[in-house]
Amino acid sequence: MISNERTEKNIHINPLDMIEKHIVKVISAFLVPGFLLMNAVSLLQVIFRYILKKPLPWSEEMCRYLYVYTTYLGSVIAVSYNTHIEIDVIALLLDKLKTNTKFTAEKIIGLFKTGVLVAFLGWLSLLSFKYISEINSFGQKSAGLGINMAIPLSSVFVGCILMSVLYLKLLISNLCRTMPDKERGDING
Repeated sequence: MISNERTEKNIHINPLDMIEKHIVKVISAFLVPGFLLMNAVSLLQVIFRYILKKPLPWSEEMCRYLYVYTTYLGSVIAVSYNTHIEIDVIALLLDKLKTNTKFTAEKIIGLFKTGVLVAFLGWLSLLSFKYISEINSFGQKSAGLGINMAIPLSSVFVGCILMSVLYLKLLISNLCRTMPDKERGDING
């Protein structure tokens, strides 16, 4: 009986939720080592600069690029867990509405907000892709690490694309969302 329940639950898993789950899993696998590496390199730089009096020329740049990558990838995780800072004045005003009206208003506002975010992140992704392509064509290298500048600049593109995917998933979920039966009962009863 237990195995049948698990099988039934697995059948009803939303494919969009599976995509989100895999994105979060992969990003989490990069975030922890990236953050640890950033801290280790910072500590190493302090030791070399102040104790050994021989600063490492590449460490500050590496920490900066790791910081930018962890920030953008962390933003993707924040989108997944819905933990970005938001202004919820409208949500507070909607609390005073009746259940049916409140649900409809929340759905419309949620669709608008998510649509704007998808459009903005898509636009930013396009701009960053064009910029990365231009920098890549010049073959510009970073001063300390000597790597192609397209690598650190791609953090914006990767982060925005992944956030767009998750917000698009949220947009689709909001479009398909219906009022729970429990709340419908309150309206009719």
